Amino acid sequence: MPPENNQQNIHPVVLAGGPGYRLKPWSRPTCPKPFLQIGGQSLLQATLERLRGFSPLVLCQHNHLSLAQEQARRVSPHCHFLTEPLMRNTGPAIAAATAHLLAEKGPDALMLVMPSDHAIDRPDILMNEVRKRVQIEPGRILSFGIKPRSPSSRFGYIMPAQDHVRFVEKPGRAAARAFIKEGAYWNSGIWMTKVGTMRDLLAMRAPDIWEPAQKALTYARHEGPVTILEERYFTGCPARSIDKAVMEKAPAITMVPLALRWRDLGTWPSMMAHLLRL
Repeated sequence: MPPENNQQNIHPVVLAGGPGYRLKPWSRPTCPKPFLQIGGQSLLQATLERLRGFSPLVLCQHNHLSLAQEQARRVSPHCHFLTEPLMRNTGPAIAAATAHLLAEKGPDALMLVMPSDHAIDRPDILMNEVRKRVQIEPGRILSFGIKPRSPSSRFGYIMPAQDHVRFVEKPGRAAARAFIKEGAYWNSGIWMTKVGTMRDLLAMRAPDIWEPAQKALTYARHEGPVTILEERYFTGCPARSIDKAVMEKAPAITMVPLALRWRDLGTWPSMMAHLLRL
């Protein structure tokens, strides 16, 4: 299905490179967390299902490329794959994706970043909100927040304010309870911005990530719908999350509240609650 006119400029970036250490022994080196089957679909396939009508950019470890391609083929045949030679956390992964989209789509394209380990009961609500917000001003990031059901130390929080929001990464339960009373939302890890905005933020706030990631893309190998990042440059990226590298320092973030049921399935408590429909 070709993209609709109002979404042609939106380019999903699907993060599927996480090892899933906290879900051992189910998650294992030969089949890490994004590729686990739940209810007939893997977590990666469920994420791509939400993105029907788009042409996602899937980031994964190079040694899992065949598995990612096999699973994606059943759901989303128009994926491009950007493979990492080794794990360097989400900061370098998103920096490489930014460099790729900058070269292919230009600075005014929109990147929609989505982790591939979430359960979302009403993905239509999420995608309707995404489609409504294609007019993002340069320099601004839209971060999608979830109304908390209870205090939890397993999730990050978004503290809303008039012109900006503040991110708090996985606080203790007492702090989480206080944040919720102040109106905080769970941080879904889903966000959207212009490619040029993310380039500028990485170059300013995390040049030690941006510069080697950009070189890893410049010297990458291309094999059809696969871009293989150059190892000697990508290795130079420090292992840092995008939240620590950019989001906690970004000056203009707007939260978009989502009225839906959401779970990050990265831990056994969350996974069991999901499987038991709690």
